[in-house]
Amino acid sequence: MVDAGRAWSDSQLNSSAPNPIRPRETDIIKAKNTSGAARRLGEILRISGKAIETVTDENKWLLGVAPTDDGYFGILKEPAAISGIASLQVSGCCMALVNVTDADHKRAMPVNGEYVLQSGSCGPIELLYAPTGTGEKTCVVRFSNGYQEHAVILDADLAAATHALTGGASCLATVCAWDSGVSDYVETSRQITVWNHAEATSHVEDTFGIARWIDGHWHFFGDCEPMASR
Repeated sequence: MVDAGRAWSDSQLNSSAPNPIRPRETDIIKAKNTSGAARRLGEILRISGKAIETVTDENKWLLGVAPTDDGYFGILKEPAAISGIASLQVSGCCMALVNVTDADHKRAMPVNGEYVLQSGSCGPIELLYAPTGTGEKTCVVRFSNGYQEHAVILDADLAAATHALTGGASCLATVCAWDSGVSDYVETSRQITVWNHAEATSHVEDTFGIARWIDGHWHFFGDCEPMASR
């Protein structure tokens, strides 16, 4: 028994190390470009459904469609032909195309129908580095887990919820952006749908407030009265 134990120990010392397990990429998936046009390196695609019958840890192949201002999206790591398969970054840090509208912006966000991220004062993407100036830039970005919020103005009356859980009310609101040049908010051309889940509070058109992304939709928190003028 002693000799057998010694022989087993010696065999362990003499055996080579096992083959290392190939690390799996957790920040990158494969996406089929179903947006209807070829896409550039650094553009974004919204993730929608699966591209193969069986998605596994080794084969994370999903569909990439036109971006929206909600839902999940990724940044293309390479050009993608029509119906082509390309790598899509969905977390971490990478390079991305960003339409920088203000040199002081530190964040970026997807916009309906736009394949280039748009800079702003809020959004799920942090701008770690952007070249000087404005316009479309190749930037170093990072996916962020922070709050997504917008300053907004209601475009219609927003009624109180008939039930906080099941009877929320909604209306369109105009997104505002901070203009560092004049230190004021300015209205943009972008509209989003905001929701009120408070049963005791309603808001009238032209009320200024905050839209916060919670559970897949924008919750509105605003002033009790409308702005003095618009």
